[in-house]
Amino acid sequence: MNANRMWHLIAEMVANYAEEGDLDTAMETLKKALALQPQWVPNAVFDERTRALRGRSDYAEAVALPPDDAPAHYNMAQVAVEYQNVDAACEYLTAAFQLAQADGTVEYLVEAVREDDTFRAILADARVSELLSQHAS
Repeated sequence: MNANRMWHLIAEMVANYAEEGDLDTAMETLKKALALQPQWVPNAVFDERTRALRGRSDYAEAVALPPDDAPAHYNMAQVAVEYQNVDAACEYLTAAFQLAQADGTVEYLVEAVREDDTFRAILADARVSELLSQHAS
């Protein structure tokens, strides 16, 4: 079974537990899934099926990004675009650029954003254009 299909099964289980009022089991299911597949964190943030858990402190802890990890913020921005959340994508891209500026990888990030098909849909957004212009060498 591919990872994308597996995520959808997990998200459905989480949503079903939450719908039944069993938020603790929903959260435990999500935490176990994220521990096994940390690349699903962005999906857990943007997928509507996890909405019922979003006010919980253990949810916030489970989906927290490492504060100094530019690639994690970049990946979060990608998934935000896939979920058509341009505002969040811009926030995560801004954080990724700040981190990349600090660690000296900003030119690679500029190139990655320009070349990534996911971001093509938002390259015309003024915030993204400004980030690219500001950080281009």
